[in-house]
Amino acid sequence: MNGLWLAVAVGGAGALGALGRVLLDDAWTAWRARRADAPDAPAARGARAGRAGRAAGPAAGRAAGWPWALLVVNVVGAFVLGLAWGLHLSHPDWAAVLGAGFCGGLTTLSTWAVAIAGAVRERRWGTAMSVFLSHLLLGGLAAWAGLALGA
Repeated sequence: MNGLWLAVAVGGAGALGALGRVLLDDAWTAWRARRADAPDAPAARGARAGRAGRAAGPAAGRAAGWPWALLVVNVVGAFVLGLAWGLHLSHPDWAAVLGAGFCGGLTTLSTWAVAIAGAVRERRWGTAMSVFLSHLLLGGLAAWAGLALGA
């Protein structure tokens, strides 16, 4: 693949990854909302607060609850990247398209950092540590599982 086509392919894969992130976030949010609508659901108050926060804006949504959708997209991205590595993509162009393009668009390190920083700023130390460690541990396990599956 020449340089121009590689750039187009990586950019297109990045757009698909970003679309995947939005779709996963929407699906997760809808699932949580359906669960919270049951009046006896233990998570009803927290989910309602999260919905209200998301309506007020992205930063407020993160402050209102734990960033579950962020964990989902980052763990899925780690799995896909591990799978690609395990399949030994023989051509470096495909590795760039899938890794830097799709997985780069799907996952979001910056939002993870902002979620942690926001929790630290609000002195929610448990939330900050749980967000930090859950992404590292579950992302690492997902990458390992993808690698094992692809090998």
